[in-house]
Amino acid sequence: MSKPRRRSEEDTERVYQFIVGYLDEHNNLSPTQQEIASACHMSRSSVQRHLTLLDAHGRICWTEGAKRSIWLPKPSEEGED
Repeated sequence: MSKPRRRSEEDTERVYQFIVGYLDEHNNLSPTQQEIASACHMSRSSVQRHLTLLDAHGRICWTEGAKRSIWLPKPSEEGED
């Protein structure tokens, strides 16, 4: 039973790494869900699930339903109160 979960976590990480690379290569222009799906070889519904997970864990910020609406949260500065 742990095998599907591990696969899902690997897929989520693959989506995250694609987003990070895409933002870096395209001057912070967000990839579309279709671009992520094509690059990661998965369906758009799977991409949406992974985006939801990444957003819930604070690894990305995402406005569902809006095009090119994925960005990375800014890390809080160390020592900030």
